[in-house]
Formats: sequence, structure tokens, C-alpha cells
Amino acid sequence: MKHNGGFLRGAAGIFLRGFAMGLADLVPGVSGGTVALLCGIYERLVAALRALLGAAAWRALSGGAWRDWRVRDFARRVDLVFLGVLLGGVLSAVLLCAGTLESLLERKLHLVLAFFLGLVLASIVAVARRLRRWRWGLLPPALLGVLVGLLSALLPPIPGFAEPGAVALFLGGAVAICAMLLPGLSGSYVLLLLGLYPTVISALHERDALLLGAFWGGCIAGLLCFVRLLHWLLCHRYDSTLGFLLGLMVGGLQRLWPWKQQEAGAEGILQPNLSPMAFSVAGENPQIVAALVLLVGGALLALMLDSAGRRLVKPVV
Repeated sequence: MKHNGGFLRGAAGIFLRGFAMGLADLVPGVSGGTVALLCGIYERLVAALRALLGAAAWRALSGGAWRDWRVRDFARRVDLVFLGVLLGGVLSAVLLCAGTLESLLERKLHLVLAFFLGLVLASIVAVARRLRRWRWGLLPPALLGVLVGLLSALLPPIPGFAEPGAVALFLGGAVAICAMLLPGLSGSYVLLLLGLYPTVISALHERDALLLGAFWGGCIAGLLCFVRLLHWLLCHRYDSTLGFLLGLMVGGLQRLWPWKQQEAGAEGILQPNLSPMAFSVAGENPQIVAALVLLVGGALLALMLDSAGRRLVKPVV
């Protein structure tokens, strides 16, 4: 019973971390990878995905009938329980909260962004503490990350998907999943730039199996192409990779500035930034005090996640 209780507590913790990742991925400008890194499960997630998409684990199931020991060996190799529980948390957040977050982004975009701005600001400080050794050699990858983050934040929407179908969602999913895995980039933001974000949210609402299947198929294809590289970098160039990811997070901060020229739901994130005074002149209430409270709340949540996550950090193998 004690063993089961410990397992259930661990599974509940993983599920909640997945739920937080799912919530972050729903907000354009925020990455589930940031939450995973902050929660101490990023390296484990990348290693598990690398194993799942590799050939060695699947060979454990080949060569005859599926025996019980083969299934157990496969599950151990790919950390299947961890991946399953984490994915359950992500999908639960997406399915349960997509409508609520869409409504909040429509009505209170600046307050939502203020909360996540605080979370990402504190995340940058917290994740920087995960570096094994500070040195000048980390400056070039960090500056490169800042540049990539800034460019991604300043890109205009890409035309071409007026009525996106399954093919467009497949391609969008392949690109977006890479951004979802990288702290500082946002899969939802990529979908917004591609004009696919409203279609994906609508497909989630309507449970459109064809469009969702195409999107998830693209995500799997993107993982196949990307996760091997990311795993190798974390294994062999950990500090440089983390420096680049920190730069991405810094470079993408301007996307999360709360006050935009227009508040038009998620698409408002693409609008130019305004000062609170200019926001007020435009006829909107900047709600500066509420925004500051939420910013501090997001930062405190990030520090709490970091405190819990540092106990879970394991080296990539």
C-alpha cells in the first residue's frame, strides 16, 4: 500500500506538470517546454521521446509473439508510464481549458499576458541556475538564442492558409511541435503566424477527427525529425544548449508585453506593443495594478515550480 501510495503521488505530480504544460501551450507566446524545463522534467521528457522514436526499444517487441516480459522491457526503455501520464495531463488541459482560455484571451488579453510574463521572467532566472558552469563560451549561443527569439517575435503573419485543411494542419503541426519543445518558442504562436491557430482551436471544440488527426500526425513527424538532435545536444553540449534556450526565452519576452494596440483575442498578441498610457488613450482600461499583481503571481508560481522541479532533475542518458 505504501508503494502504491508513492506511485500515485508521483503520477499525480507528473500529471499536474503535464496539465501546466498544456495550459502554457494554449497561450501564444508561451511554451510548454519552458514549463517542462522549470518543473525539472525537460531532460527526462526529451530522453523518453528519443527512446520512443528510436529503433532499439521497438526491437524489444519484435521477433515473435508479444510476451509479457517484452512489453515490460519496452515500457521501461521508453519510460512509458511517465510519457503516458504526462500526455494525459497535457491533453486534459487542452480539451478542458481551450474554450476558457480562448474567452480570457478575447476579453482580458493584457491580464493573461501579464501573468505569463511574470512566469517567464522568473523562469529565466530559475533556469539559469541549472547551468553546470558559467563561462564566456556560453555567450555566443545565448546571443544566437536572443536573436532567434526576437526574429520569431517580430515576424509578421504568413499568408497562404485562408481555409486550411488537413495538409496545412499536418505541416503546421510538424513545425509547431518543435517550437513547443523549445523553451522560449511557442507552438501556439507559430500556429498563429501560420494562420492555423483558430482552426486548431475550432477543431478541438468540435472534436473534428480528420483535422485533429492530421495535426497530431504532423506533430509526430516533427518529433521524428527533431528530437534526436535535441537529445544529442543535451547529452553532449548541455550548457551551450541551455544557454541558447535561455536566449530564446529572453528574445521572446516582447511577445508577452501585456498592452497591445488592439485586443482581438489570441490574434491580438501579434499587434504592436503600447505603453499603459497609450493603451488608456486608445480607450481601454490598462488595469495596471491588476496586471502587476498577476505578474507577481506568475513569478511566484514559477519559483514554486522551480523549487519542486530541482529535486527531479536527472541527467540525460
